[in-house]
Amino acid sequence: MTQITFPSIITILCCVVYHKCGDLFKPLLEQLEYYRVDKPRQYRMNLLLQKYQDLYKLAHLVEKTVKTISFMVLVSHMLNMYLNLANYVIGRDFAIWEFAEFIPVTLLSPTLVVAIVLCGSRITNQVKAMQYHLQIILCDLNRAVHSDMETLKMVKIMLDIKFTTMSAGGMVQFTPGLVLTVFGSLLSFGLLMLNITSSAED
Repeated sequence: MTQITFPSIITILCCVVYHKCGDLFKPLLEQLEYYRVDKPRQYRMNLLLQKYQDLYKLAHLVEKTVKTISFMVLVSHMLNMYLNLANYVIGRDFAIWEFAEFIPVTLLSPTLVVAIVLCGSRITNQVKAMQYHLQIILCDLNRAVHSDMETLKMVKIMLDIKFTTMSAGGMVQFTPGLVLTVFGSLLSFGLLMLNITSSAED
């Protein structure tokens, strides 16, 4: 249990960082949703652009700071999941105290893998929602007869800003599909272990 305690604490801290960062995107997202109906004036769009740039810097800083740690804890949990599955498939005999320790450890790693992936992807989902609202605002401004060209220009600038995607070490992006990939590989590993043990018994 001790070998998973420290990675679990670090994983929870990473989840908190991702979640709190995602919360900072909500006010701007709500403002953009409002301005889809009530078109913003130039000075308001200028404020939105400043907030948008600040969030871009924040997302980049969070990704740069946490990505290596996220990669290490993700690898740690996945390795733990594979080892637990291998022990179960091989049919290793557990003492009572080992079995009591085996169950929570087995459940903890998958839960934390799902948590860090979903918390990391939350920022990306917020960015996609903001870009959707910006695109609608841009289309409405283009169709308007009397459009404020400065407002139109600022909307285009925001759409051109490409946010970084939260990832594990810059190699694996945190998207909900990653959860399916992880558990799909775990299932494949389990089937492989079953075939190996069956062949060994024959």
